[in-house]
Amino acid sequence: MFEKDHVKGELTQPVFRFLKASPVGRKDGEIGWNFTKFLVDKDGRVAARFSTKPDPQAPEVAAKIEALLKAPKPKS
Repeated sequence: MFEKDHVKGELTQPVFRFLKASPVGRKDGEIGWNFTKFLVDKDGRVAARFSTKPDPQAPEVAAKIEALLKAPKPKS
């Protein structure tokens, strides 16, 4: 992405509609501010949502990423 995209309103981009529809994170689904972080698992589901505050390398973010990487692969 090299330009601004819409996160709210009628022109909301599909990826943001998908992320906001997830039950993970804020109860109202809205994205509060820039740099909200989402983790998506191997099956394409939102696995975690972090506010703008933690650094992407913060222990809680890194721990969730590591847990997702160690999760068993889904059976085909």
